[in-house]
Amino acid sequence: PELGEEHVVSMVFGDILHAFLKDWEIQPREVFLEDVMGGGRRGAYARAGMEGKTSEVFRKVLDEFIADSPRQEIPCQDSSYEGRLVVPGEELRRRLCQRPEVPLAMRLAQLKDWVLEETFGTGKGKYKEERNLVLQELEAMASLDVCGLYRKLWAEDGYFQAICRAWAGVDMVGIRRDTLDMLDTGRLGYDDAIAVLYLHLRLYGSNTYRNIRQVILDEAQDYYPLQFGILRMLFPGAKYTVLGDINQTLAKQEDISFYGQVQKLLGKQKVSLVNLEKSFRCTEEILHFSLQFVSHTQRIQCFNRPGDPVEVEAVAAHGAYLDRIASKVQECRDRGMETVCLFTKTAQGARSLCTGLQARMDLELVEGSGAERIQGNLLMPSYLAKGLEFDAVILCDADAGNYTTKEDGQILYVACTRALHRLVVLCEGELTPLLAGGMCDGAEGSASGN
Repeated sequence: PELGEEHVVSMVFGDILHAFLKDWEIQPREVFLEDVMGGGRRGAYARAGMEGKTSEVFRKVLDEFIADSPRQEIPCQDSSYEGRLVVPGEELRRRLCQRPEVPLAMRLAQLKDWVLEETFGTGKGKYKEERNLVLQELEAMASLDVCGLYRKLWAEDGYFQAICRAWAGVDMVGIRRDTLDMLDTGRLGYDDAIAVLYLHLRLYGSNTYRNIRQVILDEAQDYYPLQFGILRMLFPGAKYTVLGDINQTLAKQEDISFYGQVQKLLGKQKVSLVNLEKSFRCTEEILHFSLQFVSHTQRIQCFNRPGDPVEVEAVAAHGAYLDRIASKVQECRDRGMETVCLFTKTAQGARSLCTGLQARMDLELVEGSGAERIQGNLLMPSYLAKGLEFDAVILCDADAGNYTTKEDGQILYVACTRALHRLVVLCEGELTPLLAGGMCDGAEGSASGN
């Protein structure tokens, strides 16, 4: 809208989930990310579950399940009226299995109309009560419970074995148990909601967004194959502008081949890949410091904007650690910086830090879907900061317990590159080994036991 464009619909993927799966409570993406960032068994299941349930191999399992549904899941019984057999159940199933390219719900609706016509003729005014009774029986036969079907996919051993064959090397028993437990509570995990939406669209189809001609997809590196399949069904006639930074993935790993996969998943024959190599946000010192956390070596240039060295500091005592955070925030404010953001790895860590800092400074804790306004002193988990920028960033929990893996390095990269002018990296205890001893070119380091 700021550029004069009108009739632009802006949404996140969660909006699409809620639009089609209205009757179910869906786990917010932020809660899913909190599980992943928290690590442990729960985080491992969340990461593996998302990667598996939104993969291409799982999509093929879902497609096979959908193809089998007219034969396995729909009880086609003989249709009788006043003791007269109108349509045998075998004929109903034969007709139902025809034209597999048509969504199953549409075939069921057409089958109901055909049975009513065979029973009562074409005159809709005749036999009104009788028609309604027969219609009720047909609707009971032809009803589709998408979430119930999805649960059956996981509950029945035959289907589950098909999942296991397609999804090797994972603790499938644990994921199966967690999936069924969540479904039995009437809730959908974020990963399950994506799979259920795919089932819904394959079974019902959708014309909701068919007139959309252009889709701009931001943060594309965080999307999974099944999500691209859903977008392809929702926007069949659209052209796409897909924007992403593979260094900023959360909860998974990607490389440059990701964009070739996107082309196939969206079914586009003609594409142009443009590599944007200039960074406009950070100073040279901040960008150079941040690049140590990612393994991809594509060339990234910074506009000629030098700034302060990155500060790296480990503090041993808890009280001194909190005092140091407060003093660094005050330094930034004294230098005229209007937005100062403190980052932690998880929301739980942010809440704990907020409790310790409240007596030392004014601070706004940001949870949920993100900050409503970017102003003043903010505290948030780093996964909420995608797409945001701040005058100064203080990464507060860069210790060896929080950041150890390659995926953790990507979280550090995201957090550090939110800073426009100043970056401070602090921790209580031992610095993360991803910092190569806490020092790098363009960074100042110190340690304190006070």
